[in-house]
Amino acid sequence: MTKPAEVSSPERELAARVDALKKEVQGAMRDLNRARSALESMTRAGTFASDAAKVADALRDLRRSSLDALGLEDERAALVGELDAYFEREKTRARMQLLGELDRALRTEGGRLEHLGDQPLTLGVGPLTVTIDLLARRATLSYAREDIATVDADAPTLLSALTRVRASIQERALESETFFEQLERAYRVQLAMAGLPDGERVDLVDLLVPLSLVDADSSARRKKGLDALKPWPRYLLAYQLQRLRRDGLLERQGRRLDLGTATGGSTKNKRDVLFVPGPGTDGQYYLSLRFQSVPGTPGS
Repeated sequence: MTKPAEVSSPERELAARVDALKKEVQGAMRDLNRARSALESMTRAGTFASDAAKVADALRDLRRSSLDALGLEDERAALVGELDAYFEREKTRARMQLLGELDRALRTEGGRLEHLGDQPLTLGVGPLTVTIDLLARRATLSYAREDIATVDADAPTLLSALTRVRASIQERALESETFFEQLERAYRVQLAMAGLPDGERVDLVDLLVPLSLVDADSSARRKKGLDALKPWPRYLLAYQLQRLRRDGLLERQGRRLDLGTATGGSTKNKRDVLFVPGPGTDGQYYLSLRFQSVPGTPGS
């Protein structure tokens, strides 16, 4: 049985027009309120230079809004264009000044600044990577795609942070022979916790806690228990693995270290894998690790 068509009436037509106009007004109000909030945020900023990141956020909202309802759309579009041009000039000025100061200081120390990318500005300083937000004036130092520190993006602060990070890595890092032994001990701890036999693979990231355990001083463990454990950072594990490969120490005393490459879907969650740098800017994500006895050696 077919449903009878609704009979139109003047009241229904008027109600539909009211609803339609209400929706148009709501849409216009959203745009007006967004534009108003953006402009208020800009006027509250101290100066465009000191609060550049805050003003840039407000500009994004102003760019998404419309002032057609007030007949001020041309003015809004013109202001957005002028602000865009201003920030492009500021980013270029800040970029050139910072790069010049960093390059001169590093050359004095015998170092070198390497340009890696522009969106965002990314620099290489030895094994470390520096990613810079020019508007926010903040810089992030990382190794093997692992963040280590975030500091103000001015040359003196950045240079001091680079020195501090390099020193902390060197202070914590072990010689390759010692690390090979520590890593195998951590591997055996993980095998025991997982109930696995020797030679089975374990996830690399699961070795971070065992590494902290075997790296702790035995007397400190006895006195302080878990409080004696110092976290083993992801970037430090990547650094030590890269150093093992560089030193040709993936095999020692009848035992071979075998790294399992991360491929396909296993790299989607970067917290489950570890990037190990190679020569230059090359590198590879790895998922797992195992130790195996080398055939033909005593005890194999």
